[in-house]
Amino acid sequence: MISSYSEALRKLARSTEAVGRADMLPKLIQVADGLDGMATAIAETEAGTEVMARTARLIRATEGMLASMSSSSIVH
Repeated sequence: MISSYSEALRKLARSTEAVGRADMLPKLIQVADGLDGMATAIAETEAGTEVMARTARLIRATEGMLASMSSSSIVH
């Protein structure tokens, strides 16, 4: 699950340029790298559950933001 969240963040990062939010790219990559680097600790600790829940919220929020920005750029 950690690697799939990391990959989702990397995919979202690559999508940010298309909607004019390239400033988000390095930040999302940094979070993905952090997940990869801490995968064992995340998997083995109770706090890992919270990390994964927050990561899921970040992914959903970023997907929503990118979707609304891409649809608004089509309308305009």
